[in-house]
Amino acid sequence: MTTAFDTARAIGDAVLYHPRTPDFGVLMPPAFASPQAGDFADCRVECLLEPRSHAVLHVRLRFLQSQERVVCRRGADGGYDPVASLTVDGTEHTTWDEVVEREIDAVLPVAELTAQRTCVPFVVGGAERTEILGRAGKLVRRSWSVTGELRLSARVLGGRNGIRLRADVVNTTEWYEPDSSREEALRHAMLSVHVVLAVNAGRFVSLTEPPPWARAAAEQCESHRLWPVLLGDNDAAVLAAPVTLYDHPILVPESEERIQYLRRGIPEDTWWDPGAVCPETDEVVVAGVAVSAGSRVRLRDGLIGTVHAVLSDEEGYLHLEIKVGDRYRYATPGEIEPLPV
Repeated sequence: MTTAFDTARAIGDAVLYHPRTPDFGVLMPPAFASPQAGDFADCRVECLLEPRSHAVLHVRLRFLQSQERVVCRRGADGGYDPVASLTVDGTEHTTWDEVVEREIDAVLPVAELTAQRTCVPFVVGGAERTEILGRAGKLVRRSWSVTGELRLSARVLGGRNGIRLRADVVNTTEWYEPDSSREEALRHAMLSVHVVLAVNAGRFVSLTEPPPWARAAAEQCESHRLWPVLLGDNDAAVLAAPVTLYDHPILVPESEERIQYLRRGIPEDTWWDPGAVCPETDEVVVAGVAVSAGSRVRLRDGLIGTVHAVLSDEEGYLHLEIKVGDRYRYATPGEIEPLPV
């Protein structure tokens, strides 16, 4: 399980935490949540698991917490005033909002989940720390408390030793300020939320390529704002992320900002087949609109990006490499909506 968690951490850090400007996987405090505006307080993942006797599930929730960083200049009267930036001994200190990594772990028997729903509440406390910048000023870092719940349950599948596992992540922070901005609300939010599920005895089932016995159950799995993919050689773990990945994702060695999506059983060390398409010039038709490099599209999580390339995997399926901000996302043609140029 250590290897699976290490893999999940590397992928989460590269895709969700870097660059550190989270714009997806956001769970707002309930009072600020607005589905119409694309802001939610919860997310859910459902997946299929074949546990063995006495199986134990290890769940790890990872997210970022916003932290205010304020630079203050020392005045002639000894007081401190906030400033946009301050240079001390050749180093520039800037006021901005940064983030802190958080992890919540829960370990419990699988049999317990099939017997009753389990709720794991958690609190990430607020704090304030001050760093003195010589006689010129000080740097104040301030964060606010965030509370949440990790809700877990499982349903036994008929006719086979399998279960449908469900995990909900909910921001329960009681915060509300009238006329507050979204930037203020983000300080009470959970950012770049993703979940790792690992079992010590058993294996998870692919939802994209399920075996015949699991196809009906896979179609019944409902996930909202999290999408599960298999991790590891023995399928003993799942990564549920707010971005679309394929089973068994790995980092491309020469670039930690891109992900290579390999399907099980493919020995080649490339994701797309250069003989099938020309990434920079080929196009794919979506809803009657030709989409190619340079096209603006909306992903199914609401984010808008620009197509960077049209790719083909080793099985001949087309995919789109989409640049959203400074990140790259990958989606099938059915997972995007073309937008006017």
